[in-house]
Amino acid sequence: MNNKDWWFEKINGISLIRFSHFEKHSNFKYFVTTRNSGLSTGQVSSFNLGYMDLDSSENVFENRKILAKAMEIPLNSFVFTRQTHSDNIMKVETRDKQSGLYSKENAIEDNDGFIVSETGICPVVMTADCVPVILFDPVNKVAGVFHAGWRGTVKLIVQKGLLKMVNEFGTDPSEVLASVGPSIGPCCYEVGDEVILEVKNVFPENNNELLRCNDNGKSHFDLWKTNKIQLIMAGVKEKNIIICDTCTYHNPDILFSWRYSAGKTGRMAAGVFLLNS
Repeated sequence: MNNKDWWFEKINGISLIRFSHFEKHSNFKYFVTTRNSGLSTGQVSSFNLGYMDLDSSENVFENRKILAKAMEIPLNSFVFTRQTHSDNIMKVETRDKQSGLYSKENAIEDNDGFIVSETGICPVVMTADCVPVILFDPVNKVAGVFHAGWRGTVKLIVQKGLLKMVNEFGTDPSEVLASVGPSIGPCCYEVGDEVILEVKNVFPENNNELLRCNDNGKSHFDLWKTNKIQLIMAGVKEKNIIICDTCTYHNPDILFSWRYSAGKTGRMAAGVFLLNS
C-alpha cells in the first residue's frame, strides 16, 4: 500500500501515516494514526483515541499520552472537538488548549474543522471511515485539519476551511500542501438516494466520476476525489495534493472502520502542530 508520496511508518513505537511533502518542513508536525499501538482492547483495540462507551476513559487517556509522547507534542496542547458532520470551522487559540483532553464533555462543541496559526497548539479530529484532511501553508505558517464524511464533503468543509485560511491569514491557495487521509474508499462506500442527490447538486459537472455504479446498479461515492476536486476548485495545485488511497473497510486490521464494524469501533486521530522556526 505504501508509495513514494505516503507511507506507514513506526515513530517512537506508534504506527502512523506519513506524507512526503510535509516531511520537508521542520517547523510543522502532523499525525494521522492507525488502529494499532495502544492499550485498548476488544472491538476498539488497540489505539482508540476517542472517548466512547466501548472503551474506558483510562485507556483513551493513556493512548493520548502515548501519542503525545511519541510525537514529542505537549499533552496539554491538544484540542478536541465534538464532531457533528457540519461545515463549522474554528480558529483555535492558546485559550482552547486541553479542550476535550480529559473528557468529551468539555470538548469544543459542534465543530468539524480547525485552522491554526499559533505555535504550540495541537487541534485534532477523529475518523473511522470519514476523511481526515490536513492543509499546510508553509509561507504564512498556517495549518488546518478537517473531518469530512459525506455530509461534510458535500458541504465543502475542506474548501471552506481553506478559504478561512485565506481570509484570516492571507494564505495563497497555490502555496498550500494538502493531504487526504485514509477513509472508506469508492470500492466499498455504497450510498443511497440522499447522498446521490446532494453530490449531483453540489458537483453537477463531476458527478459521473464521483459516483460509480457497481454490478448490482448500486452507487458508490468517492470521498477522496471529491475532496481533491474541491481543493483544486479553490486554487490548490493538483501536484500539491496527496491522497492516501487506503480503504478503511478493506483494512480493518490496521484502520478503524465504522461501517465494517457496524458502528462498534474506535477512532483514529489526525492533528497538526506548528513550531517556532
